[in-house]
Amino acid sequence: MSETTIGDTATEYRSPLSALTRAWIGAAIGLWAVGLALTTTPPLTDAETLAWTAVAAVVLVAMVFSLSERLRNWPTATVYAGIVIAISGWAALMVRDDRWSILTFALYSMCFTKGREIGVALAAVVSGVWLATDIAADASALRLMIPFITFAIGAVVSMVIYRVGDENEAQAALITELKETRDELAVAESERATLAERARFAGEVHDTLAQGFTSIVLVSRATRRNHDWDDGLASIEATAEENLAAARRLVAALRPAELDRSSLTDALRRQLDTLGDDIDASLTVEGTATPLDNATEVALLRAAQEALLNVRTHAHASTVHMTLSYVGSTVLLDVVDDGIGFTPDAVADRGVLTGGQGLAALRQRAETLGGGLEIEPGHDRGTVFSVQLPVRQP
Repeated sequence: MSETTIGDTATEYRSPLSALTRAWIGAAIGLWAVGLALTTTPPLTDAETLAWTAVAAVVLVAMVFSLSERLRNWPTATVYAGIVIAISGWAALMVRDDRWSILTFALYSMCFTKGREIGVALAAVVSGVWLATDIAADASALRLMIPFITFAIGAVVSMVIYRVGDENEAQAALITELKETRDELAVAESERATLAERARFAGEVHDTLAQGFTSIVLVSRATRRNHDWDDGLASIEATAEENLAAARRLVAALRPAELDRSSLTDALRRQLDTLGDDIDASLTVEGTATPLDNATEVALLRAAQEALLNVRTHAHASTVHMTLSYVGSTVLLDVVDDGIGFTPDAVADRGVLTGGQGLAALRQRAETLGGGLEIEPGHDRGTVFSVQLPVRQP
């Protein structure tokens, strides 16, 4: 069976067959001990008994070696040499005492871990040895059927386990693909909304400010030609006042919809809810909440959205904690995740969180408001995203 490594966190997916290996090794040791107790009579001092005990020990070591998960890096020839030694030694034990057939089930486990086709072939060899010893011992017809029945049951069970393992691996791959698709859709939706907002804002600027400025230019040119300074300046002043009012309306309209009908705290909680059930997200508010002006609330909300976008697309985090703190004349927003983190040089070079553009815009927005933006690696792993802004009353 195979292993799948997903993401930078090197999360290892193991099939059910791999998970059962330890149980099989334990079962092999237990069955071996029972077989040794049944076929060896103390004291273990004569040469023949010691020799057969040594053969049994070699069989046990070869079985455990062949079952071990550490064999992933061993050459194939070495692995199959261990299997041959285990089966050959067990065959010799069976010739001496057919009660060693109790070890057959452990040998089946060893065989079926090596793949579907080769596992069935090796198990068939084990069953053949078992059948041959029964025939040599003139066993009854019913007893001769036991190797066939045991082989059939072992083959069916192993095929079921392999099938379950394949389905789990396919499901794990599908879940990973779905997560990647969801993240891509979230980024695409965010970009689409940004482009739509830019287009709307460009149209508003064209219909108000741009036309007003055009009027001012035309009136000023006409005033210069006609030397009608009083009427011209009055017209320019009136148009400028209209433009100023339009600009204020545009700034007010820039307030995000998330803040229109709710508080900043509620808006931040809704942003955390967008992470879904796969990420454990929480929000803590420290200090006494102070009313903030529109620009400050928008800056904090955009900072939270940028930090959570990094969590969805880059961090591979399982936990995110957001803290909104009111400390005197300062408000702070901290977003801490337990993802893969980053190197300080990467952020300095290009703004690793969002390719540079969103991060640069946020930093400029924070500095314009008299605050700052800091992004640092976490203590053990992850990222600490922090924005500090002065409290500005609305």
